[in-house]
Amino acid sequence: MSPSDKNRDPRRSVSDPRIFFPSADPELIYLGNGQEDPPTSVRGRQALLLVERRTGRLRQALFGQTIIQGTCLPNKKCYLTSSSNNTFFVWDETRLAFERTLKFPAPYRPRWVFPDATGDTLYLGFDGKPRIERLDAVTLNGLTERTIDQSRAGGLAYLLRDPTSGELYALTEEVILNDRPITRLTADLQAVASFRLPWLRLLCGQGYLISMVIDNDRKELYATAILDGAVYIFDLTSGRYVGQVPVGVGVRQLAYDAVGHRLFASNYVDGTITVLDMTTRQSTDRIFIGKRAREMFYDSTNDRLYATSVNGWLEIDVSAGKKPGV
Repeated sequence: MSPSDKNRDPRRSVSDPRIFFPSADPELIYLGNGQEDPPTSVRGRQALLLVERRTGRLRQALFGQTIIQGTCLPNKKCYLTSSSNNTFFVWDETRLAFERTLKFPAPYRPRWVFPDATGDTLYLGFDGKPRIERLDAVTLNGLTERTIDQSRAGGLAYLLRDPTSGELYALTEEVILNDRPITRLTADLQAVASFRLPWLRLLCGQGYLISMVIDNDRKELYATAILDGAVYIFDLTSGRYVGQVPVGVGVRQLAYDAVGHRLFASNYVDGTITVLDMTTRQSTDRIFIGKRAREMFYDSTNDRLYATSVNGWLEIDVSAGKKPGV
């Protein structure tokens, strides 16, 4: 890393940040501009930055890597996907170096990665084929794999893991507007249920514009699509539609506080985050963060919401509605 990179302001190093995930170190966070499209469509160089949460000070810069999603474990191992490059990375935070690189043949594009509760097993989902692989987190050897439906030409549109039950919810791409089935799978990838989400029909194959979260206490699934303007509520037990809460067209992503039953919805169009109380189904707050609001995650340890927009990234104290870090 050059001296100029060390002194670079992380809020300006990444133009229009699109990805955001926590480090194993609670004081650090990863920020990047990776996306599914070719790197030439992003202003400036592709970058993944490791920065301090509170000060924004740059710790490490990785240029040229189009990272789509990442997750870090307490053992300082991070698992990163790059669907545009058909690549899966293992990043060692102790050495600040790549430890393993797996290249998949087209059209197997790794996009989603989730660890299980122990950190011993990884789930890898692909957006080129509707396939999920269960891997040993140390050796990366395959343990189980599941193709949701081999008759479909596309891949997974969305993959969600319920951290409480360990079950996965796989939404496949569909070209038929009213037919977007979601499959629920056990931790060993056995399919146990399937139901449809007809209110997401406007997406029609643009699966990366979907967002879903689960409230396991209430046995509900909350889903949204950027073109629909509402959060849709489904009963997890029956798979039936329960109702909806209007949030405005342009919702890009959802984050969830499972203890307080608060749903956060970032709006790409108007640059706001809507806070919903899902016990009352009512909006309780709206926070402006800047145009093209995208990635979010909620940290229950400090009641903070981390979000990105065209302005960079924000640390928001959602317990008091304050913005302590920018």
